[in-house]
Amino acid sequence: MSSLQRSIHKTHKKERPEFLKTYKAYSASFKELEEKHKEKKRKSEKKVKCQLMIVDENGNKRPTTISELASFEEDYPDISRYWRDPEASSELDTYDQDVLDGLKPWEKPGRKLLNALWRHKHAWIFYEPVDCVKLRIPDYYDVIKHPMDFGTIKKKLNNNVYESGEELIADLDLVFENCRIYNQPDSDVFLMCTQVENVYKHQLKILGLDKLYLK
Repeated sequence: MSSLQRSIHKTHKKERPEFLKTYKAYSASFKELEEKHKEKKRKSEKKVKCQLMIVDENGNKRPTTISELASFEEDYPDISRYWRDPEASSELDTYDQDVLDGLKPWEKPGRKLLNALWRHKHAWIFYEPVDCVKLRIPDYYDVIKHPMDFGTIKKKLNNNVYESGEELIADLDLVFENCRIYNQPDSDVFLMCTQVENVYKHQLKILGLDKLYLK
């Protein structure tokens, strides 16, 4: 063996233990990550505990109290069995989506209507409840007794507050009516409102919701 070969051989012999230490450390770290991943997966596969919520007229949610839950279970045993009996929830997977959509035929077109309005360039004035402090209009809630906005409507839709298409349309009407009541006809807000409302009335016809229009 030449001196160069002996030198390389010695170098390899010295480096090998360090390599093994690094490899073992890597293996241990990988094993730890793998166990964490498996544990996370096991947790994600556990059934989510059912929580009955109460939704108010503005779409805000809160958990039921123990007494409210007991009262609900007594009044609606057919519904409460879905969380009392773990096997019953599997029945929900057998429901046909078309059948479910048929229960609220107005809901899909209603969501399309709201989305179309939301995309309008002037709709931002209706995204949230009127902030009378920020806008310096302290008398707003003295004049407008039933405030409404697109954000609240969207929340109510997502939380299944509306029991009919007429209720949805009534809230949308209220948004525009409030705006016309409070703002002067020559104001920018009134003119922006008019443009969004024109799209609203046009979309009602396109989506077949004009029969629900109460005005």
